[in-house]
Amino acid sequence: MSLRIALVSDLHLTRRPSLFQYNWEIVVDMIREWSPDLVVCAGDIAVDGPRNPDDLIYGKEQLGRLGVDVLSIPGNHDVGDAFLGHDPVEEATMERYRLVFGPDHWVVERGGWILVGLNAQLIGTGLGGEAEQMAALERVIANAAGKPVAVFGHKTLHLGDPEAEIPTGWTLPRPQGDLLRKMMQDGGVRFYASGHFHRYREIDDNGLRLLWAPSPAFVTNHPSFAARGGLSKAGFVCLELDPDGTFTSRFAEDNAMIQFDIQNAITDGSKSRKRWSEKLSINVVRRDQPVAAEAE
Repeated sequence: MSLRIALVSDLHLTRRPSLFQYNWEIVVDMIREWSPDLVVCAGDIAVDGPRNPDDLIYGKEQLGRLGVDVLSIPGNHDVGDAFLGHDPVEEATMERYRLVFGPDHWVVERGGWILVGLNAQLIGTGLGGEAEQMAALERVIANAAGKPVAVFGHKTLHLGDPEAEIPTGWTLPRPQGDLLRKMMQDGGVRFYASGHFHRYREIDDNGLRLLWAPSPAFVTNHPSFAARGGLSKAGFVCLELDPDGTFTSRFAEDNAMIQFDIQNAITDGSKSRKRWSEKLSINVVRRDQPVAAEAE
């Protein structure tokens, strides 16, 4: 029997009224209806975790509505980033994440597969945990004993050409990302799944399949992002993993989802733009909350 995983990413959830809640309500319904064995969230659960830790708490509450086990790894909006020029990842932000979600990297066995979650925000930083999680992946690969291995992280390895130069922060930093890629290829890892780009895409990289999960929150169609490729549309990914190591993936969407382009909420080209999360206020009532009756 196949192991069914709903792969979600870049939810950008916050307790403050937000446009992103609308599509999230649709995702909750879709995942409950599909009833997968597991949900993996590939980071950016929060709108602004480093500055507003309650976004993390709210994200945990919302993932709890799915009615199925959830494994999460952090993204730059959860713990910060060492390469994007905003909110640096620090031990303090990592600890706040762990207090809410538990371990920031993990290894589990489900349905005959070994699933590995990596904290991509640590890679290239030298912070505590970076070497530990790489060593854990090495052990998994060395001791898999024929079991298929899949790896999840927030940032991808490259955009289709591993030798091409790319903007800083778009992918895992070099040389660490290159070393991880070689480790997974040499070790026969079946696929590496990520988020961050708000695009759905599959890339065959010398036997290693790269899967990109889109965002249900918003899309990124600005010309500066065009080189990313893939399908720019709100949604998530349904994975079916067979015990023999084969797998399928499909893009999951709903016509009711808003295809909101984040560029409409920021100042084009401004390096000093206001924080876009403050411009996205809309009162969307969650379906698990009672709606107050209107006064007669």
